[in-house]
Amino acid sequence: MLSGKNIWRLVSAFLFLTLGGGLAAQPWTVPTGTTYSYFTANVGIGPGFSATVGPTATLDVNGTTHVSGKVSIGTASSTNILQVYSTASADGLAIDGTTAPAITFKNAGSIKGYIGLPTLSDNYFNGTAANDLAIRSEGGSVHIGRCCASPTLTVSGTSVGIGTTGPTETLQVAGAVKVTGTTSQVLQNSASLDYLGTSGARIVAFGPDIATAATFQVVLKNSDGSNTSLPRLLVDSAGNVCIGSTSAYPGYRLDVTGGGHFAGNVLVTPATGNAGFEQSANGSFNIDAPGSVGGRLVVQETSGNVGIGNNAPNYKLDVTGNIHATGSITGGTVLGAVYQDVAEWVPSGQRLLPGTVVTINTGKKNEVLPSSRAYDTSVAGVVSEKPGVLLGVEGDTKSQIATTGRVRVRVDATGHPIAAGDLLVTGQKPGMAMYSEPVDLGGIKFHRPGTILGKALESLQSGEGEILVLLSLQ
Repeated sequence: MLSGKNIWRLVSAFLFLTLGGGLAAQPWTVPTGTTYSYFTANVGIGPGFSATVGPTATLDVNGTTHVSGKVSIGTASSTNILQVYSTASADGLAIDGTTAPAITFKNAGSIKGYIGLPTLSDNYFNGTAANDLAIRSEGGSVHIGRCCASPTLTVSGTSVGIGTTGPTETLQVAGAVKVTGTTSQVLQNSASLDYLGTSGARIVAFGPDIATAATFQVVLKNSDGSNTSLPRLLVDSAGNVCIGSTSAYPGYRLDVTGGGHFAGNVLVTPATGNAGFEQSANGSFNIDAPGSVGGRLVVQETSGNVGIGNNAPNYKLDVTGNIHATGSITGGTVLGAVYQDVAEWVPSGQRLLPGTVVTINTGKKNEVLPSSRAYDTSVAGVVSEKPGVLLGVEGDTKSQIATTGRVRVRVDATGHPIAAGDLLVTGQKPGMAMYSEPVDLGGIKFHRPGTILGKALESLQSGEGEILVLLSLQ
């Protein structure tokens, strides 16, 4: 510790030797435990200096130095604890050592972190804290990492690597990448995103495309880039996606060249009023309006049945509703109707009740009306409730008139019982048939020609009723 008396002696000696003529070149020392030495215009403080071993710098301190104020180097004033200033290009603050010199950061004496420049390629920092920061320059690359593992970031020339020490691209990342923000842009036509998978295949995304500036494309390549760079997926500025085409650009929201396979359900939600389609969980394919899947067209996965107007078809083609065809319908069994009669829509002035026997209305053209007299040769058929085959066009003043096949008919057995096999004709009661009484000519019985409606298939012993009749107008 320098006392005021010793400081005065040091200053006096320094002034005497530097200003005092012939003694200016002579070294001096002050032996007071800690040596203060002057030697050829340099001042040394600390042990080890003598008349023969002098300081090598203007101020040479051998030992620990304590400064309670601010220190400035290269400048007359300092606003920081330590301020270094120089106008020379090669000047600066150097930290040197034989192992791993570092800058240590403390808080109230406790070490909180390091910045180190290790010299060994396998030791990024010689500290002990897990958060030690290491910066190392090796082989033309700068590596930045933490103790004590491989570097996190490497800068090699114009390439930057994250998770890799040998980047070959402008930015090369080994591992997953997460981008959070409002905008991510690829600005240059030559820019790309390149992912090298573990199997050696590469996925390269280019954008934008030079030919169509707003199109983004994905290309699959070998790991060495040897195969042709043909686009496998294109996305344009409208949001349209093209898959499989190497030349065309998407014209629809999804434009696929080639087949497709879906392991799960496929649901397309159309615009209001349009039909959509769905691949349901049980494998059936449905086409319908939004919110009512299954009502228009259904193709069942297991049976292959097709339903139109119903969602549970029991036949190869199961239609709920009317069918209209402009051409012919052919097949091994063209019709398999539940009911066994053939009818057509015929004008009748009004809708007539099923089973009503009708005759031709002689007062009008192409019209029928309920029968009104017995053995009428203008008999035209019977009103059918559910024809097996129905022809013509429906109308409010038309009825379904059956002329052939089996149909239920209203009959009157009050005058004569009806047995199965009996011939029937128009009766006296309106719209009803009755037993045909044959005419005896020379012992031969004949039924009156032109009056026969058909043959009874069921019996009725008396009264009025409804039986099944095989229509056969003659």
